[in-house]
Amino acid sequence: MRCAITRGCGKVDAEVPRGDLPFFAELFIALGSEADAEGPEELRAEIRRRLAERLERYWE
Repeated sequence: MRCAITRGCGKVDAEVPRGDLPFFAELFIALGSEADAEGPEELRAEIRRRLAERLERYWE
């Protein structure tokens, strides 16, 4: 699967195994709000899932 992550003027565009999605989702989250995961949709969905899980934990 091809992953593309952009932050400021830097960009990561690489082939990665689907099994590495959790690692790349956490990497993207760690990069902060200036980073943008361009794709694939599976990566974006994993990022949303993990952020929703964290929000739920701290919402109350």
